[in-house]
Amino acid sequence: MNEPTFPTSTPEVPWPTSGNRVAAPDQATVTTNGNAAPAGSHTMDRAVQAGHSTIDRVADASASTVRRMGERMHGAEDALHAKTAQLRVTRDEWVESMRGTVRSNPLASVAAAMALGLLIARVTR
Repeated sequence: MNEPTFPTSTPEVPWPTSGNRVAAPDQATVTTNGNAAPAGSHTMDRAVQAGHSTIDRVADASASTVRRMGERMHGAEDALHAKTAQLRVTRDEWVESMRGTVRSNPLASVAAAMALGLLIARVTR
């Protein structure tokens, strides 16, 4: 009695266009001749237009925020480049200072390197 009924044939065109429409479950078959629009098309057009206008409003509202974020990112990038350049200069000064120390006291530098090596060996065991 309450057995489901299944369609006995499948439509030849699975995605109909133009005036040929195929009934979907829980929908009535709509046939149009090109002059008359389906009953729900005006509602759908209004919903689509409302969606477009909402997206446009959100895009307009967020444009200034996105622009400010971009400016801040560029500022942060410039600051990072400046700090990197400063650290490179400091590194170069330290390396040159160490080279000068090793050149002026080569035996003390070798002794310090050996002591540091022994200390690291003891700690890692």
